[in-house]
Amino acid sequence: MLYAYFEAEEVLAGNKKIEIIKLHDGIDIDKILFIPEVFTTLIHNSMKYAFKEDGCAYFFKIEIAKINDAVLDIRVSDNGKPDRIGVYKLNPEERKGLSILEQRVAIEFLLSKHTQKIKSDFCVEGIADKGVHVTFKFPYAEKTQNINS
Repeated sequence: MLYAYFEAEEVLAGNKKIEIIKLHDGIDIDKILFIPEVFTTLIHNSMKYAFKEDGCAYFFKIEIAKINDAVLDIRVSDNGKPDRIGVYKLNPEERKGLSILEQRVAIEFLLSKHTQKIKSDFCVEGIADKGVHVTFKFPYAEKTQNINS
């Protein structure tokens, strides 16, 4: 599904090439239960705000690591131009899409019995000439598991 979304974004971006690299530390990512908004919101945000220069290829790197049996560590990076340098927390008035995503991820932790006391640690970092990196934790569950059990 994520690849179909990228194909649609390529068309919207004037058929610019979007390169995706997924690193998943030996995890079978096809079995992980994700909410699609996690990645589509981050990619859409980058397409809308970070890629302001013509002629650049769009590059996204998605890194997923399993911290333990209940939690994943996720990092999504792009090569766009950051509007702010350094590590920062989200201001809901400035970054509505990312703030809503942060709240959505926090709700996922509350819904899972195993992770109710874990924080998402949602963080954004802008690095000059290197892009924007969004990192957060996400509850780990496989599609055959019930996240509430």
